[in-house]
Amino acid sequence: MSLPISRSTAEALEAAIQSHLLLRGRLRQAVQTGRAGISPEEASAQGGCDLDRLLGGGDLAAAARGARHVREIARSHAEFHACAGRILRLVADRRVGTAERALGVELRDISNRMIAEIEALQDELKAPTGA
Repeated sequence: MSLPISRSTAEALEAAIQSHLLLRGRLRQAVQTGRAGISPEEASAQGGCDLDRLLGGGDLAAAARGARHVREIARSHAEFHACAGRILRLVADRRVGTAERALGVELRDISNRMIAEIEALQDELKAPTGA
């Protein structure tokens, strides 16, 4: 299946990858320093995230919103934000070892899965019509 993709959608998907990698970096810094620039509630909230807005409407073609990759992205995106909030709660509770493990294993795996699904969606959307 080939779906149309606009330049703005392609850029939004790439920006989503970068913004979540940045959040992962901020979480790493919070674990290392014990200080976070955002609250666990903010990190847990995916509704204010550009990726959530894109998946819910935005420039993403209506046909694409029902695609398997989009469902998987939405699932892993929700898991990502839930885990991010949990990591910051662990940091606030000074449970650094547990926060490090959650960041280094759980969040890494969720993030990698989410990015792989975004990249698969990008490939699907860029596929030539009739492919």
